[in-house]
Amino acid sequence: MSTARHVAEIDKLRARPFPDGDGGPGFHLALLAESPSLLDADPAEVLRTLEEYAAEVQAVIEVLALRWGDPRVFYGIPGPLLARMGSVPALYGWQVDGRTVALGMTESAPDEPVRLYATMADVTLIG
Repeated sequence: MSTARHVAEIDKLRARPFPDGDGGPGFHLALLAESPSLLDADPAEVLRTLEEYAAEVQAVIEVLALRWGDPRVFYGIPGPLLARMGSVPALYGWQVDGRTVALGMTESAPDEPVRLYATMADVTLIG
């Protein structure tokens, strides 16, 4: 994974007008990284993968915090995003120029890979 590449993808989301691309009315969604399937992985491999992705989330947060300050944490993802993001328990986000920029990681399910998402919304998602 590359923190710089993830930050660049978030910058691309910020530059896109609404409503084009992957997402829905008023938001864009980008899959930044996805692990291989963990269905047959041993528990140690699952743990390493979760730790690797959590570290990458933290690295991206640190870079974005230098720009916009500490993120706010949003628990409970709104309906349209939930349908596309699945089991992301929390979004780490910032209000930037009247829009929400947010980052989240799925929790591992036995039949799903770990995924790192970024979203850009033209509304306030963070309470």
